[in-house]
Amino acid sequence: MAKPEMGTKRLCMACAARFYDLKKPKITCPKCGAAHDLDAATKARKTRRTAEPPAEASPSPAGE
Repeated sequence: MAKPEMGTKRLCMACAARFYDLKKPKITCPKCGAAHDLDAATKARKTRRTAEPPAEASPSPAGE
């Protein structure tokens, strides 16, 4: 059960350790010391461009 007084439960992207951020503005993993940037984690990822429909092939001459 999450403890609201301890802040938000986080997952370290470097070592996969779970920890609470203790409501601090700068989030640092207590296990490996990696600093986490919330802006980078919450930015929307670029989506793939939808595949363009293939161009219609022009009919080849019947003699070839």
